[in-house]
Amino acid sequence: AKRYPNTTNVSAILFTHSHVDHFGGVLGIVSQQDIERKKIPIIAPAGFIEEATSENIIAGNAMLRRAVYMYGKDLARDEFGHIDTGLGKSPAFGEVSITKPTVLIDRTPTKLNIDGVKFEFQYTPESEAPAELTFYLPEYKAFGGAELVSRNMHNLYTLRGAKVRDALKWSGYIEEARNIFGDADIYFGSH
Repeated sequence: AKRYPNTTNVSAILFTHSHVDHFGGVLGIVSQQDIERKKIPIIAPAGFIEEATSENIIAGNAMLRRAVYMYGKDLARDEFGHIDTGLGKSPAFGEVSITKPTVLIDRTPTKLNIDGVKFEFQYTPESEAPAELTFYLPEYKAFGGAELVSRNMHNLYTLRGAKVRDALKWSGYIEEARNIFGDADIYFGSH
């Protein structure tokens, strides 16, 4: 595949949270030079860089080793399937990249117009990830729940050693999203 298939259409990059499987391929989509030259906004929750660094670099080696057991990484992957935790398969192989956010979401609601599309952001720190946000597209009545609302509560307690999440705070953000984005007709998550 071509490394940068069509960067002329990239008008913004949105990191919903500080987990490597949600930001680690950014420089496979667009180059850092294009981000800087075109002034492409990089939108992320407040604390994104600190938490991405904390989890993926400082604690990364120990967490990676534990994740081998948690996610069954050493089990066979073949025509009969793959064992996982139900949220998603494993992250893709290859290089991991990151780029510094230029727009930080640090309150609810934060309203932005991104390339003609209206966004309403919900800041949800210390929920599924230490730095996380969700967003609503009011013109489409579509709620992008990141991993705040998924089919499992995979990070309440994780064997890989990530920070233990505050279930009460997390549930409060779910209720807040239900109240402020309650007219949504569409939900989409990131896994």
